[in-house]
Amino acid sequence: MNVLGALSGTSLDGLDIGWVRMEGDHPRLVDSVTLPWPEALQWQWQQSLRAEALTPAHLARLDRLTALAFAEAILQQLPCWSLAPGDVEAIGFHGQTLAHGGDDQPVWSLQLGHAPTLAAETGMTVVAGFRQDDIANGGQGAPLAPLLHRQLLGELDETAAVLNIGGIANLSLLLPEQTLGLDTGPGNGLLDDWYRKHHPNDPTGFDRGGRWAQSGRVLPKLLQQLLADPWFEQPPPRSACRSDFSLHWLEGHLLEGLEGGETPADIQTTLVELTARSIAQALQSLAPDCRRMWVAGGGAHNHALMQALEQALPGVAIQPARLAGLDVDGLEAQLFAWLAACRLSEKPLDLRGITGARRPRLLGQVHRPPGCLPD
Repeated sequence: MNVLGALSGTSLDGLDIGWVRMEGDHPRLVDSVTLPWPEALQWQWQQSLRAEALTPAHLARLDRLTALAFAEAILQQLPCWSLAPGDVEAIGFHGQTLAHGGDDQPVWSLQLGHAPTLAAETGMTVVAGFRQDDIANGGQGAPLAPLLHRQLLGELDETAAVLNIGGIANLSLLLPEQTLGLDTGPGNGLLDDWYRKHHPNDPTGFDRGGRWAQSGRVLPKLLQQLLADPWFEQPPPRSACRSDFSLHWLEGHLLEGLEGGETPADIQTTLVELTARSIAQALQSLAPDCRRMWVAGGGAHNHALMQALEQALPGVAIQPARLAGLDVDGLEAQLFAWLAACRLSEKPLDLRGITGARRPRLLGQVHRPPGCLPD
């Protein structure tokens, strides 16, 4: 069975598409790519993520435009993989998260990308709404990745962790007979926002390799103030949104955390340390016996961040996810492809120790192209 996974992460760095071949219960990632957003649509998304209020018309238009962009990208990519739409059983579609209220009552989460449009434009079955189904089951809707990490790595002789650093960082804790997971706090998102603010003419939009951060120094007072935010004290289940750690959030702390003479690079260095320390605190709190952590996501390429993690966790072997057989950059696309395959095979998923869901259940709503009858 060939299944695709399609999403855009909270860093908004591109359209991630993965090709997964199901080999029994094992989802083998054949290949993955990150294709560019249409420039005008990426700009709209960047503005929307910063906006405090959006009109219903803006949301509806962005929902459709996002689905159309994914449809074009998928149809463009299929011939590169020698695949036709008829060769694909389904697309596991996450779209783009606009906002997430994991600590609100009631919990809510909003992803844009109109699944029926994607099904109609590609002629392929689309499975979407995974987070919404978990929320309906009493969970927070995130993170979902720990289930895939357990599926890929199986039972281990010792406690280990998989860290994914996207816009938000999330941690999977693989205990010998239990799987736990949570969002640890900011990942690349706040680093990217601060970098873009001070390098508006850099087309990459991020601190490549963490070089700018390596030119600064950690500001202890500011770091202490950031880590004192009550969000970091929340017990699991715990999930975050980009807006929880936005420039607005940071600038509120800068008013009290700066003493004079600090440079923007110093603040970037401090934000790197914030990401590393918040990850370390979560790991040490929930799995103090963990001695190995595999790292995936865009943050795995940030050398300053990797060095800060090693210093924050001196007793933990921190390694690229590829050393565990995981794909550093395609893991999230692999996740949503696998979730779609689970839904089509009617396999319930158990997120009780991760999102706080009440019971195992099927995740995802199936959208078939127009004219297709249900099975």
